[in-house]
Formats: sequence, structure tokens, C-alpha cells
Amino acid sequence: MAALTKEEMVKLGFLSPGPESKAKKVPYKGKPVKVRFLREYPKGTS
Repeated sequence: MAALTKEEMVKLGFLSPGPESKAKKVPYKGKPVKVRFLREYPKGTS
């Protein structure tokens, strides 16, 4: 999976535009997966 910019992730609903990092369930390939995105998304992470 290609790394997304923060703006793209916000647009897709992965990140909230707010300042805090959040853990929330997002659908991935039809399955709800709980993922945590940090404020600074580390480069090179798939």
C-alpha cells in the first residue's frame, strides 16, 4: 500500500483533522480494522 499524505488520509476518513491522534475503526477490504494513526505519520510505514 502506498503511503498517503496526511491530507489524503483526512479526506479518506483515516485521520481526523483535529490535533489529537485517535484510534478508530476503519473499514479495510470490507473488514472493520482498528488502527491508530499518530500525529506525525512515519515515512516508510505501509
